Amino acid sequence: MAFLHHFSLLLFALTLSLAIISTYAKKNSCHEPIIMQNFDMNRVIGLWYIFSHHRHSFEAGCDCLSSEVLSIDANTLQVWNCCQKSKVSNLTQECDIGVNKVWLVDPEKKTANFLFTKIGSSVESNLWVVDTDYENYMIVDGCDHVSNEESIEVFWIMSRSKILKSADLKKIGEVLRTHSFDRSKLIREKHDVHLCSAKKPNRKHDSTDHHQHNHHDETNV
Repeated sequence: MAFLHHFSLLLFALTLSLAIISTYAKKNSCHEPIIMQNFDMNRVIGLWYIFSHHRHSFEAGCDCLSSEVLSIDANTLQVWNCCQKSKVSNLTQECDIGVNKVWLVDPEKKTANFLFTKIGSSVESNLWVVDTDYENYMIVDGCDHVSNEESIEVFWIMSRSKILKSADLKKIGEVLRTHSFDRSKLIREKHDVHLCSAKKPNRKHDSTDHHQHNHHDETNV
């Protein structure tokens, strides 16, 4: 009996160890969270252009990416992403892409720590504003929980205009280096006038829409 008891304890310990190993064996390419403090959510409302980004499957085939950030309530934002699928049509942009809604994890704290869902999914993932000056640029990082077995980093550098000033590019570069973000993964988004000629479809009127803001190339930014 003592042998059986000892064997049962050993089997339990082995099972628990395998469960722990399995948990840590999950694929996770996400960066350690770098979360902006003293964050003013109302100041990010409005139009942003995607300046550069990681390669995201939900943005495949996109050029001319932009994000319109709309206020839903004091803690929640609606994100209306649009892009031009140049290889498909140059007449109309496609919208409702990727991130759909973001909300503060802890509204009592003035930190840019969000959860988000994507279009067509109810799975909650993590999103953080790393840094922004609100008027020119915003650096956004996140961890997209694509399945129970895998989490993938999502990353955007956003700008109020299609072109960033050299001073802003320098500041962004400093932030990326300080926090060891992999700049080799960044893809510069196309916003050429001759390419981005398609019009956005009309967005359905939403009573929560309040206001919209409208505003040189550095390698790997």
